[in-house]
Amino acid sequence: MNKLKFDIALHVIDRLLAQKGMNRVDLAEKLGVDRSTVTKWFMGEVDIPEHRMIPIAQILGVDSRVIFPDARILEKLSKRET
Repeated sequence: MNKLKFDIALHVIDRLLAQKGMNRVDLAEKLGVDRSTVTKWFMGEVDIPEHRMIPIAQILGVDSRVIFPDARILEKLSKRET
């Protein structure tokens, strides 16, 4: 994912978290990852792994394309889950 798309995704995640009354620590807990992992995503130290994209969207109650509009990645991921 290029930097601009990644930054937009992070912004959308933050907005959706706020709308749900959640924060980044809540997201980490629901994903079963350490909060430092989520912090690294938001600090730009590492990209969100592809296998976390659909679970993030599910936690936030939106279609994954709302956050991650690159349909090729999501198509590939959703086929793995079925």
